[in-house]
Amino acid sequence: MKKTKVIVIASGIFLLCLTMFYHTTQMSAAGPAPTDQASGKDLFEKNCAKCHGSDGEAKTFRGKFTHARNLTTADFQSNTSDKEIADAIRTGPKAMPSFEKKLTADEIDALVQYVRTLKK
Repeated sequence: MKKTKVIVIASGIFLLCLTMFYHTTQMSAAGPAPTDQASGKDLFEKNCAKCHGSDGEAKTFRGKFTHARNLTTADFQSNTSDKEIADAIRTGPKAMPSFEKKLTADEIDALVQYVRTLKK
C-alpha cells in the first residue's frame, strides 16, 4: 500500500513537471505576449488617443475638456525630456490617469519614442 502511494505521488509530480515544461516551451515558441509586441503607435491609439488625438494635437472632445497637452508642438518636443514624458505616463499629471500599473517599462519607453515621432 505504501509503495503504491509513492508511485502515485511520483507519477503526479512527473506529470505536473511535464505539463509545466510543455507549457513553457509552447510559450517560448509563440514568442512574447501580444502586449510586449505592441508598437508605440498601437499603445498610443489604445491608451492616449482618446485625449491627445491620433495625431497628438489634443483636439478631441475629451482632450479639450481635460486640457490635454498638444504633443506635436516644437516647444513641447524641444523642452520636454524623454524622462519627463515617461514620468508623466507613469504618474499621470493633472487630469491624466497614471499608467504605471497598466504598462510595462518597455511599453512606456515605446510610447515615449512614438511621442517623439509626432513632432510637426
